[in-house]
Amino acid sequence: MAKVNTEIEARNGSTKLKLTRKQLESVVKIIGVVDDSPVFRIKEDKITAQVVDGSHVSLISLTWPANAFQNYETTEQVIAVDNLKDLLFAVKTAGMKDTITIEVDANSEYTISTKYQTATMKSLDPASISEPRSPDFTGLDYVQVFDVPSDFLRTALTGTERKSDEIDFGIDGRKIKIFASNEGGKWDYNFECNEVETTKEYTRHAKMTYSGNHLKPLFTALNGAKAVDISLRFYTPDGKHGPLEVTANLPDGANIKYLLAPRINDGV
Repeated sequence: MAKVNTEIEARNGSTKLKLTRKQLESVVKIIGVVDDSPVFRIKEDKITAQVVDGSHVSLISLTWPANAFQNYETTEQVIAVDNLKDLLFAVKTAGMKDTITIEVDANSEYTISTKYQTATMKSLDPASISEPRSPDFTGLDYVQVFDVPSDFLRTALTGTERKSDEIDFGIDGRKIKIFASNEGGKWDYNFECNEVETTKEYTRHAKMTYSGNHLKPLFTALNGAKAVDISLRFYTPDGKHGPLEVTANLPDGANIKYLLAPRINDGV
């Protein structure tokens, strides 16, 4: 259980966190699939972040509870990270299970320390970054599948992307189908889910098309992080396929939500 403290005890600053390199890398690689500078809000009970890409095609949200950390002390701060890859290089000398320390001072400089390495970086001005609002899909019809294995998603996207940049999804009963085709042939992958939920019965939810270039990095990162409880919700407004919402939990309790706009507005 984490030591959670909202009274300032952090050395040289207002926040002190301890976690493993694996925890940090898992979150950074997942957040990094949306290529922009994230704003991390370090709150009393959790860390949150929300990032949208420049074209507003994809959006990712993080909720990271305080009890996921070995140590969590903060008076609540907001920092903006210029380059997420800097965080990965700052912990290269640590083993995956080694504990690392992150401290943020009153000037929004943050220091990442391992046994052999210390890196200090300055936060961007959070006010200079336009943070997206979460879209409201209340009332839209959808079909959702649950407990889809991360390895199946990664393998299917890797295979189908060899044939096409556009990845098609279909749901027939409890079976989810991921497929792609071109003039050279067709590849498809099928998995029967334990549970499916829909707000409106269709004969078949077929050919809901999204960008494989967006989804492959996400599913690869989720698999590397050993994500669980993965669900895929396909919104179907007016019987047409709409945005895809992917939710997942990491082993330490961090929650990920990813939204991706459809590639082609075909019928369902």
